[in-house]
Amino acid sequence: MVSLRYALISSLGFLLHRFGIEQEYTLLQPDVKWPLGWPVGGYPGSILYCGAGADKSFGRDISDAHYKACFYMPELTSVEPTKKLCLDSNNYLQWEFQVGPSVGIEARDHIWCARYLLEGITEQVGVVLTLDPKLIEDATLTAGT
Repeated sequence: MVSLRYALISSLGFLLHRFGIEQEYTLLQPDVKWPLGWPVGGYPGSILYCGAGADKSFGRDISDAHYKACFYMPELTSVEPTKKLCLDSNNYLQWEFQVGPSVGIEARDHIWCARYLLEGITEQVGVVLTLDPKLIEDATLTAGT
């Protein structure tokens, strides 16, 4: 694999621009690869979007731990707080965070570092992390829409 990092850094135009990147993700139950807190193979009975409470906001502890980990890493102080999203009429739950604005190639570095921290946190608590934009086939919307 060829790294284009040098070419990007050499480009003065690229270094003068600021970039922000959003990362959406879903937390899954480890054995069945189904969204955290959902009945296996089914959908939750209540609306989860913007909900609060242990019975509605599955994974908030992970999301909060990730934000704090990024906040205490000097290079990642540009990470914005996370929020919970609903993707379709079936209340498909996912989370997101944002990095930036960062100058030039730093945005790329920041998103990769933030992803690495999130992966480590989910590993420690025994939850599967996925960045898959179309996790459930019959979902009417997908990540990023």
